Amino acid sequence: MKMKFATQTARCAQWGCVLSLALGGYATAHASDSTDYLIFKVGKVTLRPLFESSETFNDNIFYQKDHTTSDFITTVTPGLKAQLGQLDGNYFNITFRHDELMYADQASLNASQNRLGTKLFYEGARLSIQGSDIFESLSGPLGGGISTGGALIDRSVYYDSYTAGYRLSQKTKAYSTLTLSRIDYDRKLSLFDTTTLRGTLGFEYSAFAKTTVFGEAYFGQTSLSVNSFATVKPPTATFAGGFVGARGDFTEKMTGTLKIGYESRDFGNSSAALSSGDSAKGLASPVASMDIKQLFTEKLSAVLSYERSQQVSVEYQRAALVSDSVRLVVSQKVGASGKLRFDLRLGYSLAAFEPNQSFRKRNDDIFEGGLGMFYAFQPWMVAYAGFDLQHFQSDLPVVVDYDQHRITVGLNVGY
Repeated sequence: MKMKFATQTARCAQWGCVLSLALGGYATAHASDSTDYLIFKVGKVTLRPLFESSETFNDNIFYQKDHTTSDFITTVTPGLKAQLGQLDGNYFNITFRHDELMYADQASLNASQNRLGTKLFYEGARLSIQGSDIFESLSGPLGGGISTGGALIDRSVYYDSYTAGYRLSQKTKAYSTLTLSRIDYDRKLSLFDTTTLRGTLGFEYSAFAKTTVFGEAYFGQTSLSVNSFATVKPPTATFAGGFVGARGDFTEKMTGTLKIGYESRDFGNSSAALSSGDSAKGLASPVASMDIKQLFTEKLSAVLSYERSQQVSVEYQRAALVSDSVRLVVSQKVGASGKLRFDLRLGYSLAAFEPNQSFRKRNDDIFEGGLGMFYAFQPWMVAYAGFDLQHFQSDLPVVVDYDQHRITVGLNVGY
């Protein structure tokens, strides 16, 4: 199967955004119940040990259509979070997690992973700075449109984003954002490493007490590195676009962010690319983003997320695609204490590739669904169980369709 891995990464990121919105109220409601546990102070720095363990049954670990292979995967994740300052004020924190993945039958897939992240928030009278850094060293088979025969794929993911804002008046603010993202694959793969640098200039206005409208323009480039299968250096794609939108409280029980815009992407006319017989087509299309949370009752809420974006293929030179993804998470708390919660998760993604020298048409669809149950013994100890399914299909014959089902039980300890 072939599909741009960044599409899959964006899907994962979006699921995380939706779930964090859905769980935000739950975590806040319990955070002050017992803050003396699992928090240690060293001067002005707080240390918070983290631990998670889970057992997953996966009926298709290699993302195949026929002759599927199932296995039990045990994941053990110790970690540590260090923080200076408080989340309700200025702060900086750094979190490290180490994963040990152990397969019951396919021991050749056993792997170690490391994940490091930082967050910074500062707000003064006029100047504000916030940012985050992510580094992940990952290992495992790839799905979502990429097939490597079930091999263990090592890859590194980098993401850095910082925003500096300056308040011009009580209601107006100007800001700029610089974002760098990169994915490095094992050099033995026929996949291009990708590096995207993006700069954004924005302006916001507090139209209402709890709602802000904004506009922003951005520009940048995506470069691909030569892999062992490439005959010429892939061209760099430059892009530019803009958004208008609103964020904050839309009604008494509805909050979130909504923005819509337009983006143009161009691969240029490099002599190396044209000598390979490729055309110099670009891509221009609407783009949009939405994350809306609706609180129906004190115990029932829903988060609806939508993302339309342009991306560059890591498998084909000068090949772009438009990705549309929609996600819904419905959460229901049970009982007077609210310690027990059930989640329903639904999602659909469409990746529409632009025609190129490798194919004239390609559309990839992913359908996802899941049910989850969470029980908080303490604010810092949550047990969970869940069922998830994924269906992938493509209209390009050489791409392998698949179905995958997963059952997971686990325990999460720490703030």
